[in-house]
Amino acid sequence: MAPRTITQLSEMMRYTLYESDSQLVSLEKELNYIENYVKLERTRYRQDVNIVCEIDDSDVDGLLIAPLLTFTFIENAFKYGLKNRNEGFIKLFISVEDNTFTFLISNDKQQQDKQAESGGIGLQNAQKRLQLLYPGKHFLSIKDEGQYFTVELLLNLT
Repeated sequence: MAPRTITQLSEMMRYTLYESDSQLVSLEKELNYIENYVKLERTRYRQDVNIVCEIDDSDVDGLLIAPLLTFTFIENAFKYGLKNRNEGFIKLFISVEDNTFTFLISNDKQQQDKQAESGGIGLQNAQKRLQLLYPGKHFLSIKDEGQYFTVELLLNLT
């Protein structure tokens, strides 16, 4: 397991160092990075932990996306999710249809989880980045539902 994990980590570091410096990257590479990150995170938890990652990459040829655009949402799901011992979950769904990138992520959370006064900067930065890079071409919904948290992002990639 260690060699595979090291290889995944190496690929992720290479992507972060070299690809993320570009204004746009291939969607295929971005999705590969996300898959590697989720696989790496899974190694930290028991086998029966409810982590769902479904990525439909059948319609991504030739599409470009700003690098690491969804990473804040994924990282937060792992940071704040899986808190409830028996009912903890992270569910990530990504698909592309007609040049529209659909990203949905949800995770459980404990109700007493409150962002610190200085917290939430990652979400704010993600929102600002979307406004700058995809003005009028995105829809973002971030909902705190008490016991769970959801993010929905739709992006027109044309």
